[in-house]
Amino acid sequence: MQALAPQNSTSRSLQEREPEAKFEHVDTSFLFEELRRVYQSSQKPISVDMRQLVSWLKAGDQTTHFLHPYPGKLLPHIAHFFVHASVLNKAKKPILDPFCGSGTVALEASLAGIETYVADANPFAILLTAVKSYPYSCTELQEELVALARRARGYRSAPPVEIVNATTWYHPEVKAKLERVHRAIVKISDEKIRAFFFIVFSATAKKLSYADPAIGVPVKLRVKPQFSTAENRRIEKKNRSHQLF
Repeated sequence: MQALAPQNSTSRSLQEREPEAKFEHVDTSFLFEELRRVYQSSQKPISVDMRQLVSWLKAGDQTTHFLHPYPGKLLPHIAHFFVHASVLNKAKKPILDPFCGSGTVALEASLAGIETYVADANPFAILLTAVKSYPYSCTELQEELVALARRARGYRSAPPVEIVNATTWYHPEVKAKLERVHRAIVKISDEKIRAFFFIVFSATAKKLSYADPAIGVPVKLRVKPQFSTAENRRIEKKNRSHQLF
């Protein structure tokens, strides 16, 4: 679609303005109103590239949006667009997200200073949302990470974590090392910091498994003839690897 210009601008589009970082808290009402005007004029669905429309949000620089993989995640640009459109919530009243999933709406609302209420049938979604939207101290997390790693390295063993078909998904040595990390996380006294490291642990456990990272549901990563030689070698190396610490 055609680039949309701010109400107070007559010279350049939003995408052309520099530096883009200054649009972090821009009121997107002018974009919303323009989209509504176009729709009311045509009465036809509008094709919108939200990444282009909210171009100041860049991949890799989106706070905790990418803290943990989650199937069917909402694009942060969509949540950002609607949360920052004051025309939809002039009084900044609390937002309810009854199907919060990975917490994209809650995080964007929190960053905008808007209180959020969430619900989800998946307990993990609630935990992930709480962790992603909590204002942690980086210093405290770094200090706890050092202590956690020290404890994990000091353990000779840990209580086994029961996993269905464990050998299908993990090299035995990787599983044993992950269990030591899990044991170290359980020892964290602060509930919120412990929750953060459980989320990080979950993401790490998925990354170190034999699961295909490109598929949301558990599917074992396998060498395939349609893959390039380099890609198949990478898969073989991953399936052989059991280094954690």
